[in-house]
Amino acid sequence: NTTIAYQVGITLSLKYKYRVLLVDLDPQGNLSTRVIKNNTKLECSLSRDLFNKEDVQIVPTKIDSLGLSIIPCEMNDSKLSAVESKTSSSELDCLKKHMAEIEGHYDFILIDTAPSMGKKLIATLCYATSVISPIKLSSLSLSGLRGHFDIMKSIRRNSNKDLKFLGVVANLYNNRRSKDSIIYAQLQDQLGDLMFN
Repeated sequence: NTTIAYQVGITLSLKYKYRVLLVDLDPQGNLSTRVIKNNTKLECSLSRDLFNKEDVQIVPTKIDSLGLSIIPCEMNDSKLSAVESKTSSSELDCLKKHMAEIEGHYDFILIDTAPSMGKKLIATLCYATSVISPIKLSSLSLSGLRGHFDIMKSIRRNSNKDLKFLGVVANLYNNRRSKDSIIYAQLQDQLGDLMFN
């Protein structure tokens, strides 16, 4: 979820003084829009460049006012969206390769992905060390979370044995709605300590 990536990122950078990189892999570009002022001219890499097989240099942009850096995407980036249909498995490995070249400059890298099970999410999970999953409180989301766990198990088994699941954050939770409270309680029963408050 964009809000979680944004809030955690600025807290780590401004409050705790960590070197933070945000990566916006959601083609809607909401994280980028939130971090970068409209009139800012970008002379940096875009997140779609992370899927480029060629030897490109990835250059994040520094946002001094927030004390962090970002690899943004353009709003409604059709080229980033096309990764889902046009990208080969070798191009998915590019994200891991490109990120490995710059990760030493940062204490934390937070990657915001689209809320769907696609190639960009798979590439991200193959690279990531830890995952936090936001979930909208609905019965359909619960079954989607099970699918997410299955994908993570497969990736842990085949591609990234160090991948850890940190937990779930309830998104748009309203404790005054009985349906939300019921689903939240079900999640707590199923996930225990993996359910963030």
